[in-house]
Parts: sequence; C-alpha cells; structure tokens
Amino acid sequence: MSFLLPIQLFKILADETRLGIVLLLSELGELCVCDLCTALDQSQPKISRHLALLREKRAIAGPQAR
Repeated sequence: MSFLLPIQLFKILADETRLGIVLLLSELGELCVCDLCTALDQSQPKISRHLALLREKRAIAGPQAR
C-alpha cells in the first residue's frame, strides 16, 4: 500500500468540490452520493467523478475497499 505525499494530497484537495467532499465525509462519516450532491449543490455526475478520483488516488476509501 502506498501513501500520498503531502504535495499530492494538496493538489487533490485544491479543488473546491473535492475538498468539500472530504470535509463532509470526515465530519459526518459515510454519505450517499445524493447527500453529497445536496450538501455541495452539485450534479450527481460531477460528484461521482470527483469521488472516483479521490478513491483512485487513495484519498478516501471506497465501498470496494471494504
């Protein structure tokens, strides 16, 4: 298992939507995409795309990690 370097993590979190997702998940725990869409006032495809990137970069754990 590889870990993100700080510069990699900062690049990922530089996007406002991805930062919002990470903050909400850290504060509220597991949320469905529809809850993230509502909280961030973003479309489902956009949130799903950002979640996929966060999982790919291992910034968050996805359902397949369980």
